[in-house]
Amino acid sequence: MGAAAEYLMALGMERVRDHEAELLGSEARYRGLVDLAADAIVISAPDGAIVEANHRASELTGRTRQDLASHSSFSIHA
Repeated sequence: MGAAAEYLMALGMERVRDHEAELLGSEARYRGLVDLAADAIVISAPDGAIVEANHRASELTGRTRQDLASHSSFSIHA
């Protein structure tokens, strides 16, 4: 492999690392917004399985976030 190819490969890996860092930062901001929201937020899969619930959803339902995640959104009633 020539020097130019090695340089391009290294540059490509640097860009991948930069994008990964941006994604991690974006995910942290998203989680912070969801966790601190005044409203209950429950995210479920198409089959109804709860994927994520914020702190407010836990407060309103009286269930832990882990307990919410073990149920279907169709079976949760506040």
